[in-house]
Amino acid sequence: MNYVVTLIATNDAGTASDTAQMNLTLINCFTGTNAIQPLEGLQLIPNPAVDKFCFHFSSKVSDEMEFGLYDPLGTLLLSKNIQAAGQEYCIDITAEKIPSGVYLAVFMMNGERRSMKVVLQ
Repeated sequence: MNYVVTLIATNDAGTASDTAQMNLTLINCFTGTNAIQPLEGLQLIPNPAVDKFCFHFSSKVSDEMEFGLYDPLGTLLLSKNIQAAGQEYCIDITAEKIPSGVYLAVFMMNGERRSMKVVLQ
């Protein structure tokens, strides 16, 4: 369908706007994707953790998954690539060299991004 889209930006210098007519395809507005949900039942066991923990999930699709563990400043601490084959998985992580704190685990698969807070004691 053809839609008219207007972008209005305001800052200390004033307001600017631009209008354009474009063809847009609407997708599922709740998830932002019309693809099959590739990660289901994502759990962190245990949370909070001490020096070892596991991400447990199941995958309905066969595709490569990227995993990253980030500190609060966005620095990548750990990363893994996993070839998912439409089954249940447990990603075991050893974190004995990572200091106590709150971290962010990010999973990317089939264009979908999931994140989860990880607490290390």
